[in-house]
Amino acid sequence: MRIGFTLPVALLTIAALAGCSGGEQTEPPGPIQEEAGHSYSAEQSGYLAAVRDLDWFAGATEKDALSAALEVCTQFKTAPDPVSAAHNVMKHFRLDADDANAVVSAADVTFCNRAG
Repeated sequence: MRIGFTLPVALLTIAALAGCSGGEQTEPPGPIQEEAGHSYSAEQSGYLAAVRDLDWFAGATEKDALSAALEVCTQFKTAPDPVSAAHNVMKHFRLDADDANAVVSAADVTFCNRAG
């Protein structure tokens, strides 16, 4: 009788776990929506204009984009390597390689003041 009870419980558990692991659909990446009520400096606005239409992760905000720029500039202070910075932006902000390079370039020009 124990097998008769255990088997249905095991099947229900597996079915429940299967529904949780892959059943959710996520939104595709896309541009960041402009957020009302926020005011930015000219530099911040220019940077956001340059990166807004990239394929950011679903739900990304202007704050996420500005955080990516901060990460790039912080990394450039210790190791000015655009390839490594792009890799970190890809990893932390889930951007593809081209979009990560665009973030690094825009952040460098706008905020990091590395141009020589």
